[in-house]
Amino acid sequence: MDAIEAIHQRLSAGKMTSEPVPRAVVEELLDAAVQAPNHYKVRPWRFVVFSGEGRRRLGDVMADVFHRRFPEADPAALDKERSKPLRSPVIIAVGVDQPEEPRVIEIENI
Repeated sequence: MDAIEAIHQRLSAGKMTSEPVPRAVVEELLDAAVQAPNHYKVRPWRFVVFSGEGRRRLGDVMADVFHRRFPEADPAALDKERSKPLRSPVIIAVGVDQPEEPRVIEIENI
């Protein structure tokens, strides 16, 4: 499948395979991702890869945030939130740096 076809056929999937993703594949994806500049060519993208125990820790943070937003949530709802990162063997979170150059508008990096 080429990139354009993949973009047009994109669907959200609630369940992924539990098969590990080789580190080389993750690195290749990240290498391609950091090449995409905004129109000022500053490449503000930052990535955090969660796998293994990191997914469990992320789930704990997600459950804590969920509980703060919904203090009345029952334990089952918290467990559901906590388990979300475990649906995939690898999670890549994307963030952006705040612009350092005055001409770059922050929202353009987002």
